[in-house]
Amino acid sequence: GFAELRDVYGYTLAEISHKIGKGENYVVNRMVLLNLPDVLWKAFDEKRLTISHLEVAGSIRTSKNQEDFARIILGGRYGDKPMTVKEAQELKNADFVKPMRACGFDKADATLVPIEHKDGVRLIGGACVGCEYMAGSAKSPLCENVRCFHAKQDAAWHVVTRNAADTGRRTMDVDQTASIFDETGELL
Repeated sequence: GFAELRDVYGYTLAEISHKIGKGENYVVNRMVLLNLPDVLWKAFDEKRLTISHLEVAGSIRTSKNQEDFARIILGGRYGDKPMTVKEAQELKNADFVKPMRACGFDKADATLVPIEHKDGVRLIGGACVGCEYMAGSAKSPLCENVRCFHAKQDAAWHVVTRNAADTGRRTMDVDQTASIFDETGELL
């Protein structure tokens, strides 16, 4: 019904939330349910997942990621029962969304990883600026395409190591770095 109010009658989220007496977040959280894969709805119908689980899954925008997420949360931490909503949210934040503040690459570099499309959908690559997988706010941008995020980190690291080698400098791998810096970045 919320989608119909928006799409057919032109209501804004603020107008819908005012009309029903709920906050805009409530409306947004319900509207993300429209595009969930059947596996999640089946688990909901079987009472294995709650509407809150579905809202967390719905906040993941790609159907492939939603299906991967569903498989993991339904299997649970120990394979015996589905994850709690809190565990599902933690999983989403750790493995399905990446903060862009300290990403280690130039978000405007469209050449770092070439764009790949499949069936008209951008799978990976290009500049982060204007990308449909960017979420969050200008202050706290998030990437919802973890595969692309990691590919850009790897590509940026290869550029750094190549530039270092070209100028006669050396780089350290993770283990070497850990042997001289603590987890806060201070020298040991």
